[in-house]
Amino acid sequence: MIKIKILFIIPPNTFFKGDFRGYIPFPIGIAYLAAVTENYGCETFVLDCMIEDESEKEISGNQVHVGLRWEEIGKRVKEINPDIVGISCSYSAQYENAVKVAKIVKEVNRKAITFIGGSYHSAMPKDGLKDENIDYVFIGEAENTIIDVLDYLQGNKDLAKIDGIAFRQDKEIIVNPKTKFIDNLDEMPFPARHLFKFEKYTMYDTSYTIRKPHATMFTSRGCPYDCTFCSIHPIWGYKFRARSPKSVVDEIEFLEKEYGIKEIYFLDDIINFDRNRMMAICDEIINRKVDIKFVTPNGIRVDRLDRELLVKMKEAGCTTLMCSVESADEFILNK
Repeated sequence: MIKIKILFIIPPNTFFKGDFRGYIPFPIGIAYLAAVTENYGCETFVLDCMIEDESEKEISGNQVHVGLRWEEIGKRVKEINPDIVGISCSYSAQYENAVKVAKIVKEVNRKAITFIGGSYHSAMPKDGLKDENIDYVFIGEAENTIIDVLDYLQGNKDLAKIDGIAFRQDKEIIVNPKTKFIDNLDEMPFPARHLFKFEKYTMYDTSYTIRKPHATMFTSRGCPYDCTFCSIHPIWGYKFRARSPKSVVDEIEFLEKEYGIKEIYFLDDIINFDRNRMMAICDEIINRKVDIKFVTPNGIRVDRLDRELLVKMKEAGCTTLMCSVESADEFILNK
């Protein structure tokens, strides 16, 4: 097997002056991809331009650039000299910066392969290939996709048969929709937090911070509901897939012992969909005597809560629940 060097980049961001920016969230999606590429045998690097440089640089008018400067990004890419560069683009407003990163990569090494992913391009995959500096778009959950692409680059896979990818073929854009998702999430490696300056992410204050340092986690993916405000389905799909309570608490204990984590932000979109599993996670935390606090910042289903579960969650360390209420207007709910 050829040794492949891969670099993941979270681009700098553009804000309006005076915008509330809050804390810099840990890019856990990229950390999962980095973990599977490490396991594959790639030499894996991560560059989070936001955490590397939080200073502002005025662009024009009332906008500011936050993150590493473009020339510094070019310098870092040249130093690492990767074969493949994965670029994160979580939302449409970030696309321009993601494309600038891709342009820099190609200027450093025209042969470097670039791909882009995130919620925006999962919903609009063709948009990601409008720029010639982007070679591939990953659609949705990408851990298996990136392994398939690595196999393809070594001659062991047919690109046309890879699930969840968009690419150019004879100037035509081909989109292979996302149809296959990972059923057994317990088989996933823990996110490769060791490749990041992880301690920096853990010390920010949020509106619900009780204790520091804190960390983010996923215990499940997918949601069978269809709330109009939610854009998660292009990423995780409609099928609810969950890690076992043992796997969840194993990771909590790992974070506690390895990084001194005292609080967890569960990023699941519907962590309490399976009430019995949520009860079992809490029992596992209590029985192992894990000293942890946790919150649900992405929201939970109110109709899947009851007093017994709430009491159990509080006993296990839950301090804050965010409730995802679609609307209080009957017309909206009906129509």
